[in-house]
Amino acid sequence: MFSELQSQHSVAVTLISGFLGAGKTTLLNHLLTHVQGLRMAVLVNDFGAINIDSELIVQQSQTMMTLANGCMCCTVESDLIAQLEQLLGPDGPQPERLLIEASGLSSPQKIVSTLRYPQFRQRLHIDAVITLLDAAQHGTLPAPMAALAQEQLEVADIIVLNKVDSITPSQLATLKQQWLYPNARVIESRYAAVAPELLLGHGGSACGRSLRPVPTQEHAEQFVSHSFETQRLFRLAPLRRLLRQLPVGVYRAKGILRLEGYPDRRCLLHHVGTRSELSLDPPEFGLPGLSQLVLIGLRTGFDEARLTAALQACLAP
Repeated sequence: MFSELQSQHSVAVTLISGFLGAGKTTLLNHLLTHVQGLRMAVLVNDFGAINIDSELIVQQSQTMMTLANGCMCCTVESDLIAQLEQLLGPDGPQPERLLIEASGLSSPQKIVSTLRYPQFRQRLHIDAVITLLDAAQHGTLPAPMAALAQEQLEVADIIVLNKVDSITPSQLATLKQQWLYPNARVIESRYAAVAPELLLGHGGSACGRSLRPVPTQEHAEQFVSHSFETQRLFRLAPLRRLLRQLPVGVYRAKGILRLEGYPDRRCLLHHVGTRSELSLDPPEFGLPGLSQLVLIGLRTGFDEARLTAALQACLAP
C-alpha cells in the first residue's frame, strides 16, 4: 500500500542510459514527440563541457535542465541533487514525469542510488531504467568500454536493441547470445522508434533493486572529452577526411556546425566508432552563432593539441 500511495503522489522517473552513440537523444526526442497530455521535465547530462545533446532536443516546451562537463553519477552528482531539489521544490514546475538522459559514460546504478537518497524518497520514484544498445557497434567495443556498457545493461529494466537494421539476423542472434541475459526484456528498434507505452508506466523494479557494490575506479579516470568552438565555417571535404582518420581512441564526436556553402543551415555531426553522419537541419532552425564540437575517447592516446590542430585545418579562411 505504501509503494502504491508513493507512486500516486511522487514524480515518475524514466532513466535513459546507454553507451556513447547508442541513440539516447533520438529516443528522448521520440518520446517527447509522441507523448501528449503529460507534464514532463527533461534532464540531459553530457560528459563534455558543451552540452550538445540538450541542443538537439526537438521539443523544448517542457521543463529543460542540463548538466555538462562530467557524469551525473560522479563528478557532477551535487549538481544533479541541486537540480532535483529545484524541480521538486514548492516553486518548481511540478511535473508528472521526469525523463533523464544520462551521459554515455554514466553508471545508471549510481544514478539510481542518488535518486533513492532519503530527501527524494517520498517525492519521486523510478518508473524504469532503459538502456540502449547499438547493435552495429556494441560487439566491437574495447575492454574498458565493454565493461562499462555491460554494467549499463545489467541495471536496465528494459533494453532497447537499437539499429538492428544495420546488421544481419545471424549477427543479431550472436549479439544477443553474447551480451544479453536470457530473461532480459529486449525491444528491437530502428532509429530508437519504440512505442511510448512499451517504455513508460512500468512499475519499476529499480525502486527496490539490490544494487551491486560500486567499483572504486571512476570511469572519469579512463575517459576524457575535448571541446572545440569557433565562429569560422567548416569546409566539408577536409572535415569528412578528418572523421575517417580520427585516432582509434576517439570513440564519439558530436556537434552543431556552421558549414561553408550553407549560409542559412546548421549541420549536425554524429560520429560513433567508425561511422560518421553529417546532416543539415531545415532552414527554420537557423544558423548557430558558433560551431561547437565535442569529442570523447579513452584518456590514453587522446592528444587534445593534435585534435585541435586537425580541426582548425578543416576551417575556411
